Amino acid sequence: MLTGWDSKIFFSRWLNRQGQRVNIVSIHINDVCFFVVFFNCVLLKKKCIYLYLDDHSRVHLLINTGKKEGDYINASYIRDNNDKVKFIASQGPNKAVLNDFIRMLWEQHVDIVVMLTNLVEEAKVKCEQYWPESGKVSFGDTKVQVIQAKTFADYTIRTIELNQYNGGTRILTQYHFTSWPDQSVPNSPWALVDLAMKVLAHPTTQPIVVHCSAGVGRTGTFIALHNVLKDAEETNRIDFYSTLVRLRQDRIFMIQTPDQYEFLHRAVQAALICTPTLVSVSDCSERVKELLKKEVSGLSKIEKEYRSINLVSKDIRNSQLDDNEVEKSTKEKVYQNTHELKKDGQNRFPNIMPRKFDRPYLVCEQKNMSDYINAVFTPVTMIN
Repeated sequence: MLTGWDSKIFFSRWLNRQGQRVNIVSIHINDVCFFVVFFNCVLLKKKCIYLYLDDHSRVHLLINTGKKEGDYINASYIRDNNDKVKFIASQGPNKAVLNDFIRMLWEQHVDIVVMLTNLVEEAKVKCEQYWPESGKVSFGDTKVQVIQAKTFADYTIRTIELNQYNGGTRILTQYHFTSWPDQSVPNSPWALVDLAMKVLAHPTTQPIVVHCSAGVGRTGTFIALHNVLKDAEETNRIDFYSTLVRLRQDRIFMIQTPDQYEFLHRAVQAALICTPTLVSVSDCSERVKELLKKEVSGLSKIEKEYRSINLVSKDIRNSQLDDNEVEKSTKEKVYQNTHELKKDGQNRFPNIMPRKFDRPYLVCEQKNMSDYINAVFTPVTMIN
């Protein structure tokens, strides 16, 4: 880093004389102005110019001067709470980075990728597709092919084959979460917790690559969820603040917004109270027998599980309110004016009403018609 306008001009001219095209950007931190030098070839590979990498944690690609392949990629090694490198947090590849991204997967021997963005969101390209819909596609020296894809309501799991001439073949699994709205958080943590449990159950000795678009917001939330849950399992304690501080020591801006930080708390709550509930088909019969057994409390395990679901299904933003305040707040913030429709007899049960962002809206062909119906959209488990 350089400080001072004169240093900026001098260094820029000196590098340009050496044939190095550069861009020098000013960054203000605590009322101090710093100048950061970016080579133009690197700028093409960055989605966010201010998302600089720390040297101690950035991923270095193997340099191949014959093919003009440098060592830069916007990706960072991320430690877990035991100080072991467990993840690689990466930006989603743009067109300039596609080959480098596949190089990283190959060089780091990656066998799990977690993708937390759609390719396009709100008419903006968030990530270039680095796998083919069918057949094979080449990225540099590596051919990529999808062997299998299973599409669920909130995510898709792909088995991807990487092949290099004289380098052999490797298989990786991509967990692609598709229900995270742009610049927001999911309405419910259940789907992400379900995906996280699948990733946790997938054995690997290599770093897990996690990426969204910039590789900090959603990516940081997912990695923090993993680290907090592992900490709870190993120490019976959770520390959200320290977990986030550690993440940001390896990559800046991890967990970008207060909403994402709050969502992390909700996801951890759901995971700790209601998991593990995933049962394989072969174990289903024995699992049901176990759930129906009465415990000392007089409740069966299935009754306790149901109570846990009811507990975490409440809106935690209203958790400090009494029942009357919860009802009033919910009507004002969530249901809008649907409670007024009780007078028209459209709700059979006055305490069961659809939330505004879950319900279908009917087409109104006349002014005196209502768009309201007491119904909600609900996802399926798996899409064929």
